[in-house]
Amino acid sequence: MRWISLLSSVFFFGISTLCLGQQIDLGEGDIDFQRIPFKAEFMRKNGIVEIEVETLEKKSNRPIRSSGHSVNYHFNERGHCAHRTTFRSLRGRQDSVLESFGLDPQTSGFETYLRKDQRGLYREEYEVRDEITTIHKYRGSEDAPKDLSHVDIEYIVKSKKENTDTYTTLNSDSLPYKRVHFVYSDLGYLISKKEEFLVSRDQTETNFSYNSKGKLAFRTTEKEGTETMWSYEYDETGSLWKLFKREAGKLVWRKEILYNKKGYIDAIITKQESTEDIRIERFYYTEQDDEQQP
Repeated sequence: MRWISLLSSVFFFGISTLCLGQQIDLGEGDIDFQRIPFKAEFMRKNGIVEIEVETLEKKSNRPIRSSGHSVNYHFNERGHCAHRTTFRSLRGRQDSVLESFGLDPQTSGFETYLRKDQRGLYREEYEVRDEITTIHKYRGSEDAPKDLSHVDIEYIVKSKKENTDTYTTLNSDSLPYKRVHFVYSDLGYLISKKEEFLVSRDQTETNFSYNSKGKLAFRTTEKEGTETMWSYEYDETGSLWKLFKREAGKLVWRKEILYNKKGYIDAIITKQESTEDIRIERFYYTEQDDEQQP
C-alpha cells in the first residue's frame, strides 16, 4: 500500500518535519479536507494541476484501513480549483459528487457553480452589479444538462462602514433572512465575524487573534452559550504545523501536518482525544511535467 510509510508517523504522533511551503490559505481558519483552501499562487508557481486526498483511519484494536472517502482537486492555469470530485463508499455503495467552479478571469470571483450528484445537476449563476450579487439557481437531469429548470433566486447586498463589511442575503421575495458582519483591524486583519439568521434569530460570533508575525493564532466561536476554540502553531518557515480544537476548555482533537521534501503537504493526521481514533488525509500530486510525459 502506498500509505504504509506513514505508519511510523501515525503511531508516534508528534514527528517533527521540515515544512518548506505554505500552500494553505487559512482565511477564517477552517481546514476540512473536502474544502481545503489551497493558495492559487502556490499551485501556479509549482505547476500543480491535480491533488488527490485519500482518507485512512485507525480505530482502537483495528488495523489501519481506507475509509472509502477521497477527494480529487483539479487546478486551472492560474492555480485556482476548477473541479473537485468527492468519492464516498458507504455499506458497499459508491457515490461521487462532481463540482465545477467557473471563475471570472479578471477578478477570480465566482461566475458559475455546478454540482453533479445522485440527485442530478444543480447550477448557480452569479451576476455582480455594483454592491449587489444576484444568484440564479437551477436544477435538472444529467441527461439534459442544457435544459435545467430555474428553481430559486437570491440576492446578496454588500455594505461597508468604517472597518466593517456587511453582507445581507435576501430570498426570492427580496426579504432579508441572513446577515454576516466582518470586522477588520486598522492593519487589515480580520478580527471578528458575526453571522445572524434574522428570522430564527440564531447567531454565531467568531473572534480571531494573531501572533507576532501576523499569522492566525486563535479562533474562538461562541454559539448558544458554548465556546469552541481552535489554536494554530507554525514551524520555523511560517508553515502551518499543528492545530488543536477545544470545546468548553476540553481538548477534542489535534491535527499535525506533515510535509514532503518539496514543501508540499504529505499528510494531515487527526487524533481524537476521547477515543484515540486516528484519521489520515494523504496527499498525492500531479504536476504539469508529469502530465506531459508519455
